[in-house]
Amino acid sequence: IGVPGDGSRSFDSVAALKSASPLNIDGMKGRGVVITDALGKSAVAWEYQDGYVLSMTMSNQGGDEERLKKQRILTSLLKQIGNDVPRVATGPDNTSNFP
Repeated sequence: IGVPGDGSRSFDSVAALKSASPLNIDGMKGRGVVITDALGKSAVAWEYQDGYVLSMTMSNQGGDEERLKKQRILTSLLKQIGNDVPRVATGPDNTSNFP
């Protein structure tokens, strides 16, 4: 998982960070976490039951109020797309090739 400012880590190590808070979303199987780094970047990560992880990050140009707003936006986005991600990720390749 690309955690703001911390490089790539496993879900368990990210969930154990001091800046991490558990995230629960009704209707989604798995477990989640909200993370904020020292520079104010916010991220959410969701580990699906099969071990795959979706993570999203937003930078923050404001203070605490902006950081909380970014966390709400990321959580809202995850609620909207989270259940569709595994189906789309395992579906057919949707890329197009041009000569």
